[in-house]
Amino acid sequence: MSTEKTRFSIPFWLYIMAALAIVGPASIDLYLPSFPVIASDFAVPQNRVELSVSAFLFGLSFSQIIVGPLTDRFGRKGPLMVGALLYLVASLVCSFAPNFEFLLIGRALQAMGAACFMTISRAVVRDHYSTQEAANAMTLLMLLTGMAPVVAPMIGAILASFSSWRGLFMMLATYGLISFLLVAFCFKESLPKENRLHISPALIAKNYVELLFDRSFIGFSLAAGFSMGAMFAFIASSSTVLMETFALSPNQFAWSFGIVAFGLMIGSQSCGFLLRRHIPVLLLYRIAAYWTVAVLALGVILSLSGMVNLSVFMVVMFSFTVGLGMINPTAPILALKKQGHRLGMASALTGATLFLFGTCSSAIVSHWHTGTELPLFATMLLFALLALFFGRVVASHH
Repeated sequence: MSTEKTRFSIPFWLYIMAALAIVGPASIDLYLPSFPVIASDFAVPQNRVELSVSAFLFGLSFSQIIVGPLTDRFGRKGPLMVGALLYLVASLVCSFAPNFEFLLIGRALQAMGAACFMTISRAVVRDHYSTQEAANAMTLLMLLTGMAPVVAPMIGAILASFSSWRGLFMMLATYGLISFLLVAFCFKESLPKENRLHISPALIAKNYVELLFDRSFIGFSLAAGFSMGAMFAFIASSSTVLMETFALSPNQFAWSFGIVAFGLMIGSQSCGFLLRRHIPVLLLYRIAAYWTVAVLALGVILSLSGMVNLSVFMVVMFSFTVGLGMINPTAPILALKKQGHRLGMASALTGATLFLFGTCSSAIVSHWHTGTELPLFATMLLFALLALFFGRVVASHH
């Protein structure tokens, strides 16, 4: 397919990848409105329930490092099917958790299954397309997966009025079953046997070490990771900030969260529009990186001045997610540009950075709780500044 082509046709396999990729964000966002009920059921503070998000992100980050080499060795379809089954079983574990600690274990296991979907979906895109075309496909993938954070809390709030939070995890288990059937009967293997790596532990270690010393790869991967770390800080603390600080009901929280998440779709679509007009991927990334830092710096200043109400908070967060919606497709594509021979491992390591820093940021805001939005804004600004630093340092050598 020519990189000069301005129209991007959507193949059926890309819809399947999107259906799988939304499992990750849906697993995080669907149960957010139920945090107060979970806290009450297990007799723990609500900010401690945020650790269930950290457990999921921790499982995602390290599982992807394992999934990457396996998918380069055994192809895409088999690991996807195993991941779907693991996700199904882990969701049932969460649904029947007898205590909070058991829920944390179930969430970490659930993340291992979701890691297969998220890692392999990116690799499948690069199996089919070159850099600019991959950016177009990734933009579409981000649009479709970006709908999950918008819709999932709303669905979660509606379902919570009809059933308990345990029913939400039963719904995720059902989606795991649907995912398994989609892969088994509708997805064609995208990595031919002749292109698979015959890996050993020594070769895996060698490739990962080489990736860590590849300035282009590690810089843009860290830029993507720190950027998403800022977003996960919001996701983890959103129920506490919106429902405690601003006293929103679960339904009001779901709509407010959806509005913020809608910014991801706006940014993603704006990115796709500009890419189709041959604006360089690197330029789009830089613009978005500076934008997110500026927006969050303004948020910190306003918070320190005592000028943040719900409307101001929403404007700052929406503006941030618009910028992040442009970073999400561009930074990973820049990181993976020269990694065709070890794409699965590179994709896995990129994905691991996204959720490793999400684990850190969500843990920070869950412990740094002052009853205001300032800890959230400050944590997000720190991560956005680190993302800008790594992206700019690497860009000068790109």
